[in-house]
Amino acid sequence: MNLKSLHEDKQPLENSIKLKKSSPRNLNEKTLPLGVKILSILYYAEAVGFGLLTLFCLSLGILLFLSPDFIDVSKILFLESFNLADSILGAFLLMATSLFILLTLLHYFLAKNLWKGKNWARIIVIVFSILGVGCALFATILGNFEYVLTLVISAIIGAYLIYYSEVKSFFGVE
Repeated sequence: MNLKSLHEDKQPLENSIKLKKSSPRNLNEKTLPLGVKILSILYYAEAVGFGLLTLFCLSLGILLFLSPDFIDVSKILFLESFNLADSILGAFLLMATSLFILLTLLHYFLAKNLWKGKNWARIIVIVFSILGVGCALFATILGNFEYVLTLVISAIIGAYLIYYSEVKSFFGVE
């Protein structure tokens, strides 16, 4: 056996074994920041909550609209001084159901697209945060101090999505 034949026999073996270089992450792959993950999960939870509220309003609305004598709502809601027909309340609940369906879908799609890194979802959440800060600030000025926590949370969420560099790079901003 000469060196040349040994080298020729070894070369196909080296070519057939391909070693993968283990890299921690692909540089083109975006990593989901923990705060965005938490926000997305919270929006999923809100979607579930609005979905349950939708089912409740729908079932109670149908029940009251179709059989107004089934429940005396005026006694349950302490509306004895008002002469409010149960079928009108049932119709109102059915109309409110459409609003809750829209809120359920909105929160679901926001959660899904925050998780995927869509910038439009980030912008909508920022707008909601700004509206939350404005409403909570107004309520706090009027003396409703229970909205201080809402003010702080909305401000933190908005600032996190606007200023945090990891979040901006995840959503492809800059």
